[in-house]
Amino acid sequence: MAYGRVGRRRRELMGSFLSVGGQGNRLEAVSDTANDGHEKGGSEQSVPLEDGQDGQDTSAAPQGVTKGSGIQSVKSQVKDFVRNLPPLLLELAESQIAASPPAISRKTPRRLGIDIPELNSWHKPMPKARVDNKLKKWYAYLLSTMQPPLPGREWRRLRDLALGVLTPELPIKRRTNLTPPPSALELVVMRGKGPESVFRKDHAHKVTPRYMSRIYAEVFSECPLMVYDSASLKWNITWGHRILNEHQNVDEGHADAASTPHSANPT
Repeated sequence: MAYGRVGRRRRELMGSFLSVGGQGNRLEAVSDTANDGHEKGGSEQSVPLEDGQDGQDTSAAPQGVTKGSGIQSVKSQVKDFVRNLPPLLLELAESQIAASPPAISRKTPRRLGIDIPELNSWHKPMPKARVDNKLKKWYAYLLSTMQPPLPGREWRRLRDLALGVLTPELPIKRRTNLTPPPSALELVVMRGKGPESVFRKDHAHKVTPRYMSRIYAEVFSECPLMVYDSASLKWNITWGHRILNEHQNVDEGHADAASTPHSANPT
């Protein structure tokens, strides 16, 4: 929830992708990359996250057919609908489909679009109202599958936590109770027989920095970073699971190099 994969924070992050007004006003929002030493200087801007926008409002869904355009086939309406998606949302959706991050919190759609038959069950042309309803339902589904990018500062901190560069801050240990806790037999005598799950610790974890790094890695694998490059006028999207895979490949390469015996020099 803190990193916007579920809950209210996710709806707030998705608010920046529901505007149909193009990319120009998106670049004027707050960016935290200017004062960060890890980011490339000058030519790139982190994806904007506007304040005051929440909820996945399907009222901003693009319209598939404009007035006066005549009768269109259902396939053409679907193509126009996808083409008229908000630019940022379209960029994010195409990148997520291509990158295919791990489906831990939500599944990634296989493609952009929906199959709607040209004819209904009576073999008549599909009514436009029904096509519009199906497109709106698909648009709501698309929003529910998107993984919104994090601000650059949060994304880099989560990356360092997942890779073990930063040590996670463990919760402060509670003070030991002066009164020893009652035994299982005493609890049964005082409160009667309870559920067995109360006395089982099969799934208990000892919270250690290594355990927390694995948890952060799972969250980071679904988190993208969206950066606008003013030189190429394109959005560069980096996904966390690819960073983790690259880091793992580097570690495996170092391990293989260390385990390979060096041949003796000829005399």
